[in-house]
Amino acid sequence: MLVSTKAFILSYLKYGDNSLIIKVFSEKFGFKSLILKSVYNTKSHKVAIIFPLNEVEISFQNKPKIQLNYIQTIQNSNSRYNLSQQITKSTILLFLSEILNQCLQNEQTNDELYLFISNQLDELNESKQYPFFHLKFILNFSYYLGFYPSIENYTEGSFFHLKEGLFSFEKEYDCLNESESKLWYNFISNTENFKPLKTEKYQLLETIFRYYSNHINHFNKPKSLEILKEVFD
Repeated sequence: MLVSTKAFILSYLKYGDNSLIIKVFSEKFGFKSLILKSVYNTKSHKVAIIFPLNEVEISFQNKPKIQLNYIQTIQNSNSRYNLSQQITKSTILLFLSEILNQCLQNEQTNDELYLFISNQLDELNESKQYPFFHLKFILNFSYYLGFYPSIENYTEGSFFHLKEGLFSFEKEYDCLNESESKLWYNFISNTENFKPLKTEKYQLLETIFRYYSNHINHFNKPKSLEILKEVFD
């Protein structure tokens, strides 16, 4: 049966001479891996819309028993083209797409999550200042994955437990130290207005990676992390 849906491109890999295997998070079907043919033909305009976290409208034969279905049609679904044209924003997209690609492999249809991603990309598209956008995105993304950190039990001198996702005075091997815990709390409790120093920003990133590693199997730091650091430095 031919179906259509909007979808965010998470990753793509060359397949044969003229095709791509594309992983997407779709509005109607959740995570999907699909094959897109004739990408690099002279008359094809497909390659122009294939970039990380671009939102596209696709149609494909949805055959559940087949691992890789073929995309029949693909077209741009929004007006966020300028995101891919700005080096800083395009680097953020690449960085976030790597994280989403790791975390959404088994994700089914999730309207709230799809809307969250869409709204966040609209915000990035319209923003003129966005040095901490990726930090806020990853933190808020954890809510939709089911492990948003709790700050209810925070008290000066307490420690954040990465596995349990909460603060406690009991110090264990999987805890942040006292200064890391305080910075983590300050960030979570005032995300919109918090402006960390450069060193604090990287410390928060490391904390987020450690936190995700405790909740997502085989989670790895994005390969584009070094590119992100270079761009923001």
